[in-house]
Amino acid sequence: ITYTASIGACEKSERWQNAVSLLLGLERKHSEPDSVACNAALGACGASRAWPEALHVFSRGQKKGLGRRLVTFNVVVLACSRGYQWQRALDTIAGMPHKHLEPDVITHSAAISACKSSAQWQPAYALLDAMSQQDVEPTVITSSAVVSACEKG
Repeated sequence: ITYTASIGACEKSERWQNAVSLLLGLERKHSEPDSVACNAALGACGASRAWPEALHVFSRGQKKGLGRRLVTFNVVVLACSRGYQWQRALDTIAGMPHKHLEPDVITHSAAISACKSSAQWQPAYALLDAMSQQDVEPTVITSSAVVSACEKG
């Protein structure tokens, strides 16, 4: 619990290096981190725009059976979005069905935001269309981001 709380504090203070170090320290002590600790480390990486590290933590967690929750995928897509990695965000979403997960409004909105930041209007529009097909209601912000992506592209 102490490690998880410490990792959570690192997330709030955007100290991704410390969060990842604590997560790895937990593994070195032969204790398996839980999804809360993993998500906190992912969040710290995302908040700091350290998307490569977020993808690395996510990959390690997947191999250990963690990260099979929607919230974990959302944190990874948000990290990719904050790092302007629209393609990696889409790749993460593409892996969700393999874990029997469906993207929600947070997942789609984060990916659309990444597309907007990179002036990728076609994938942004495709995500909006996918939301409609999956009965996921877009927010006003999500719709505005698609419009903005179209204007930039």
